[in-house]
Amino acid sequence: LGGKLLESFSPIAAGVEGLAILLILPWVINRSLRFNARMTSWRNVRFGFDGTYLRTFGAFFLAPFAGIITFGLLMPWASRVWANYYVRNFRFGTAKFGGDPRLWPFYRAGILAVLFSILGAFVIASLVSLPAALLFPDAFHDSDGHFIKNAPQFLVFLCVALSMAYIGPPFYEALKFNTVTSAASLAGGHRFKADLSAIRYAWIAFSNFIAQILSLFLLYPWAAVRQWRYRCERLTVLPAAALDTFVDSAQVPGGAFGSEFADIEGFDFGL
Repeated sequence: LGGKLLESFSPIAAGVEGLAILLILPWVINRSLRFNARMTSWRNVRFGFDGTYLRTFGAFFLAPFAGIITFGLLMPWASRVWANYYVRNFRFGTAKFGGDPRLWPFYRAGILAVLFSILGAFVIASLVSLPAALLFPDAFHDSDGHFIKNAPQFLVFLCVALSMAYIGPPFYEALKFNTVTSAASLAGGHRFKADLSAIRYAWIAFSNFIAQILSLFLLYPWAAVRQWRYRCERLTVLPAAALDTFVDSAQVPGGAFGSEFADIEGFDFGL
């Protein structure tokens, strides 16, 4: 809102503000990830995050920008760059995480997500168009009873938009989570396995969206817990030895400003 008001008075000032926010975001991301990591522990051993400003800027902004200017062709590569940066800078106590997932699974996930989005749009359009025509027949005709040619096109566009926003992305996210997690490791030879069902995860995300709309977003906490619980249920730790040998590291957790700012702005930097 503040940006819109500033833009109405001075487009130059609004541009400067946008640039300032872009430059400060890597710092906010690092502070958020570091704070959330330090506030998470297992058996009294805390997690940590050691990302730097420049590497964060490259992973979260430059790599996705390369994907955008190539019309999505490099977006799977950008996902891999971001995932490697995210995983390799986390640690459990003093033990570092590592991982190097192959590139092809990201492209495979992207292709399948696009195809699934098209299928989802078709299904939504099929489920919505007939009831809409039966319940609201006047919506497809003008006051003179003439058929509005653009009405079906608008309905199809709406269904495609819903599918591309709330079906395709979670489908891709589930496959990406499986790829990144299954390629991750922890010092000592410990590994992980994730086997999210992309179809089920997409259904959870889409049904969460519908539930939030119908409840005027009062069910947002329930939806977030539901989605997170499924991710945790499908995550398995494959220990190579005893897990009670890790040592916590003394590190200042950092302030909560970065985390709170990210929450206010609606950013999600998690895997």
